[in-house]
Amino acid sequence: MANLAGAFVIGKPLGPLPEGDYHGKIVAAKKKTSKSGNEYLNVTFVVTDGVREVKVWEVLNLWNSNEKAAEMARVTLTAITDATFGKGHRINDSDELIGKQMGVRAEIDESPGYAAKNKLTGFWALTPNVLANLKAQKERIIAEKAAAEKAAAPAAEEVFSDDVPF
Repeated sequence: MANLAGAFVIGKPLGPLPEGDYHGKIVAAKKKTSKSGNEYLNVTFVVTDGVREVKVWEVLNLWNSNEKAAEMARVTLTAITDATFGKGHRINDSDELIGKQMGVRAEIDESPGYAAKNKLTGFWALTPNVLANLKAQKERIIAEKAAAEKAAAPAAEEVFSDDVPF
């Protein structure tokens, strides 16, 4: 058994993914009620760059008393269903969304008083070209991470140089 006391880095969470295009998967879709009494659909996405995953919540105010908010939610739901089921397809139950995958555009929301988080601003089908681009992005991120780790590592002679003559 190894004693791991003191072996952990305590610090800030990694934060949101940088703005860009990613692979997204819907893992939950639940109807909820806001404090003001409006019902909405809370859609949970897992968004990944191929190296790490971030949860992003999309709040669709489909039943909001404010017609503009409800219309914006309907436009977003249409974009999601077009991306996952094909253009023009409509669903009857939010459970049909669970497990669906798509390309997503993530931006950073830095609302005052809150930690920075991702927000989704675009949705599209996972075509072979999109998948190839996401794979290339993942490989680039892995290579950049490896290069940064290599640059941060001390040279071998620095690690073992202790002036012992053997």
